[in-house]
Amino acid sequence: MGNRSFDRKLRWRKWLRHGLALLLGIMLFAEAGVVRAQGSHSITATVTVSQNNLGTEAEGLFQKGGELYREGSEESLRRAIEVWKQARELFQDAGNQAREATTLTNIGAVYSALGENQHALDYLNQALPLVRAVGNRGGEATTLNNIAYVYRDQGKLDVALENIDAAIQHH
Repeated sequence: MGNRSFDRKLRWRKWLRHGLALLLGIMLFAEAGVVRAQGSHSITATVTVSQNNLGTEAEGLFQKGGELYREGSEESLRRAIEVWKQARELFQDAGNQAREATTLTNIGAVYSALGENQHALDYLNQALPLVRAVGNRGGEATTLNNIAYVYRDQGKLDVALENIDAAIQHH
C-alpha cells in the first residue's frame, strides 16, 4: 500500500513537471500566435492572418467569440461557444483548416472550463487531426494539453500524462 501511494505521488510530480514544462514551452514557442491561459485552460488567441481565403464574416465571428470569452461569465462563455460554432462552419466551408482547428480548440477549451468534459473531448479530438494536417506544432501541443486537462478533471491521470508527454514532444 505504501508503494502505491509513493508511485501515485511520483506520477503526480511527473505530470506537474511536464505540465509546467509545457506551459513554459508554449509561452516561449507560440510560433503561430499568442497562447493565452485562463485558469488551467488554454485557448489560441488572435493570430496574424492573411485575408486570402478567409471570409470576413468568419473572421468577425471568431473575433466576437474571443470578446465573449474574455468577458468570462458562464453566460458569455456559452455565447462564445455558439459564435465560434458559426465561425467554424464558415472556416470549414472556406477550406481554412488552420482557423477551423483553432476554433475547435477554443470551443473544446471553453467546454472544459465549464466542466462539460465529453463536449470538450469531442471538439478537441476534432481539432487534433486538423492541427496536425496543417503542421501547427504549437496548436497541436495546445490541443493535447487541453485534452490532458479534461482527462485530469475526470481523474484519468494516466491518460492525462500520456497527452502531456505527447504535447511536450511536439514542442
